[in-house]
Amino acid sequence: ATAARAAALRLIGLELERLVCHVGDFGGLCTDVGFSVGAALATRIKENLLQSSARCCGTRYWRGMSVPGGLRLDLDSAAVTRLTESVEESVRGFRHLAHVVLETPSIQNRFEGAGILKKNVAQDLAVVGVAARASGVDLDVRRDHPSGHYGLVQTAVPVLHYGDVMARARIRVEEVNVSARLIRETADALPPGPVRTPAQITAPVSGASAVESPRGELYYWIEGRDDRLTRCHIKSPSFQN
Repeated sequence: ATAARAAALRLIGLELERLVCHVGDFGGLCTDVGFSVGAALATRIKENLLQSSARCCGTRYWRGMSVPGGLRLDLDSAAVTRLTESVEESVRGFRHLAHVVLETPSIQNRFEGAGILKKNVAQDLAVVGVAARASGVDLDVRRDHPSGHYGLVQTAVPVLHYGDVMARARIRVEEVNVSARLIRETADALPPGPVRTPAQITAPVSGASAVESPRGELYYWIEGRDDRLTRCHIKSPSFQN
């Protein structure tokens, strides 16, 4: 079992990862249609988020933070509060950028009706994440199969049915807002206590878990014995998408 404080901090890390990815991908969409100003502003917002992460926990991408039973180290509640405030400032800037970009006629002409993925095709291909939700497929591991602290929060899942580039862009924008809210709610009610429960593996064990990564369901299956992982299989969302 994962300690309650560790589960809450993990949620903050996962949602911060989602913010960074969605902001970066939105900037990539701007690059794809030659809107260099929008791409540059998105890159700046992404970098602000990464620097905020580094100030909070010493790592830009939270790599190496999770360990069996919890987290490698605890995070000071005041540092988490400062991270939350930085996130909200970045998200306000992103909302303004997204409004400017998506209301620009030349962008609309390039995004609307482009790259349409119909709902039945998305279902046939078992597409996940943003691509699925932009095509009317209402699924999200955080809501449908909640684990850890996700079982204690309400996760809104934006869904559109147009299936084009514009729909996927708008889903990303809405998900940024959802992630910012989840980070704030979790940071405001951060549980006290340890961040790691000792996990000892003696007999052979196996387990499976899924999380909603920024691009969709990320699935892990593991085996272990004698306090070591012996096998690990990963199915990333890119396998389907």
